Amino acid sequence: MLRADLFSKPSGGGRMRANRGSGPPPLFSGGWAAEGARPGRFGVSEWALGAAAGLAGAAFFHTVGLLGRWGYSAVAVAAGMKTVGLLVLAAAWFGFRRAEGTGLPARDLLVRCWVMGVLQAAANICEAWTVVLGGAGYAAALVSAIPVLGVVFSAVGLRRRPGGVVLAGAAAGGLGVLLVGGGGVWGGAVPVVALLLGLAGPVFFALGDVVLVPLSQKLGAAASKLWTNTAAVPLLWAGVLLLPDGGTGGPGGASGVAAVAAAAVGGVVMTAGAVAAAELFARTGGGRGQVMSLLITVFAVSGSLLLGLETFNWYQAAGFALIGLGGWGMSRPEPTARAT
Repeated sequence: MLRADLFSKPSGGGRMRANRGSGPPPLFSGGWAAEGARPGRFGVSEWALGAAAGLAGAAFFHTVGLLGRWGYSAVAVAAGMKTVGLLVLAAAWFGFRRAEGTGLPARDLLVRCWVMGVLQAAANICEAWTVVLGGAGYAAALVSAIPVLGVVFSAVGLRRRPGGVVLAGAAAGGLGVLLVGGGGVWGGAVPVVALLLGLAGPVFFALGDVVLVPLSQKLGAAASKLWTNTAAVPLLWAGVLLLPDGGTGGPGGASGVAAVAAAAVGGVVMTAGAVAAAELFARTGGGRGQVMSLLITVFAVSGSLLLGLETFNWYQAAGFALIGLGGWGMSRPEPTARAT
């Protein structure tokens, strides 16, 4: 996954296309938003990237949940995994730099990476606390907002109306996510703060993913995540110091060695998935790329079912069907340019 071209070449094998729509660039455009380099329907490689990103996202939820049950701070776990990712990406980048002479990004691109890093850190803090307060399945259920948010934010940034099939797919997939993992959402089993944090996280995620598209196209998927992490990691560790402890303090504690090993493995998996996601967004755009959020829920909830952490309910079958339908709609080709 950390091939050299992911650090240096624009994704999609070609020049990035100009933003569609008439008039001056809107707030999120002019370099802050971009179309996918491959606007056609998803191929095998796009689905493979989405599956890799979805598996990694599910692993994040379950790793945070596991270590939280062992009594470790959820934000600290997220910060530790992100730190592992930063070290892995930095080692790969320095090795590539020696071979190819690649330098630091231009200042404006670095600033955009740091803006995305702030959004990413905020999203990770929100989702980590949502896992602690509501559980991994509950947190994954609130990912249901991300597909629609991603399509809408991307359309606003590009100043065009979203395609009807893509938007309908995002809505169907989001409803499917809610059904698959949403038993605790309407059952009153979690505090209100978990709902608020769970809803804030998708907003930060969707905004960050829109910003990620042009960064990955210009810097490469791995390099964009490297420089994003240089901002996200310090902010996450600051959150560890400033926020109350997020561990559940359960009786099933584990040694520090086991916790570090779990966070390290989770960090490597999450980093590979993050690079896969960056490549997917560069190819498909900030809206259609959110098909990965559907797959995160599929893998996260399926994992909870297999581990016996929750029981299967009849409405989840309908949810999985809607996710499949939504994924098909989001993977369709982008429509012809239509200005808003």
